[in-house]
Amino acid sequence: HHCTRCDATYLEPVDASGHKPGPAATCTEPQLCTVCGAVLAPVKGHRYASSVTPATCDKMGFSTADQTARRRVREEIKQLPCYPELFVSTSGFWNVEVNAAGANKGDAALWLAGHLGFAPHEILTAGDNINDIPMLQIGAVSLAPANAEPEVKAAATYQVADCREDGVEEYLKQLLT
Repeated sequence: HHCTRCDATYLEPVDASGHKPGPAATCTEPQLCTVCGAVLAPVKGHRYASSVTPATCDKMGFSTADQTARRRVREEIKQLPCYPELFVSTSGFWNVEVNAAGANKGDAALWLAGHLGFAPHEILTAGDNINDIPMLQIGAVSLAPANAEPEVKAAATYQVADCREDGVEEYLKQLLT
């Protein structure tokens, strides 16, 4: 058996929580690569592929300055059978973030607003990166600074000055005076 991440040949069976199940384990169980630490699920031909599901992973991140590697990781994640159950985003040019669907800033902001007694039409949100888009889509007003990613600006109701020029702060000052 070979790890599809590092091509190591020494893999050990693990259960869903990442623990070794003992000598009775078979090739049909998840495997742990003892070289790179990846948890791998069996596929046809006893070769192992990455397995990330909402049941086994709450959040996963990948960071590198290599744009090609980040693009490749995003494309590989899209090929996972559980992709529809995931929310894939980024909080900067250096990373890829993977959460279970529903584990995003928009759902968190809605929960907090409800907990505090606010309706969605009473919410103002602001964000500058891809992981902020679900949050920008929930309120009556959403702000994106001029330096935000293009997709973020498209999701916001208003574009304000660059964050280095305190765009959100200036908008709020005007709103409250």
